[in-house]
Amino acid sequence: MGFGNVVEVVRDQENPLQSPSATFRHFSIPAFDDGQWPIEEVGEAIRSLKSRVPPGVVLLSKLNPEIERVWLVDVTPADRAVCSTELIVLRPQAPAGRSFVYCLARSPGFRREIQSLVTGTSKSHQRAQLDAVLRLRIVRPPSAVIGAFERTVSPLLERALHCRRDSHNLASLRDALLPKLISGQLLVSAASGLLQEQAR
Repeated sequence: MGFGNVVEVVRDQENPLQSPSATFRHFSIPAFDDGQWPIEEVGEAIRSLKSRVPPGVVLLSKLNPEIERVWLVDVTPADRAVCSTELIVLRPQAPAGRSFVYCLARSPGFRREIQSLVTGTSKSHQRAQLDAVLRLRIVRPPSAVIGAFERTVSPLLERALHCRRDSHNLASLRDALLPKLISGQLLVSAASGLLQEQAR
């Protein structure tokens, strides 16, 4: 069975320049490498066509696949989210769920196979072709096994997303408060109160 039997590629695209004042959550390869958190940018700052990122998908990099870049994205229906076209937007197909697809794409066997697909002569710009990725042979367990896997692993991955969200929010608060603490504009006691409130 091929990988394309458990995923659907979401091919919707958007040109952020057509919405110059809108705020986008921009999932890019540099953002993945810098903590797996998208950059918030207005449309006029994003100067190329992007793929839309709906909730419940997994992003898989086709650029330099020897570097593992599989992104379990944290997106809500209210978000206007886009990603680099170097990332494949994968929607799980039943009976597979997002946890199964995410863990499959990170598994050692899958990683070896995708690395064998690279084309291009420049080491920094080797790519795996989408059609070849979808044809990669996989073992799909019975539906009951996949269901049990999803019920066990999904809460763990959701917890990981929650922790990443909290970490990002605390880091943003730190970056906002630190200059004020250093300059004396904010007292330590007031900053502690804000941090405690954020942690609740």
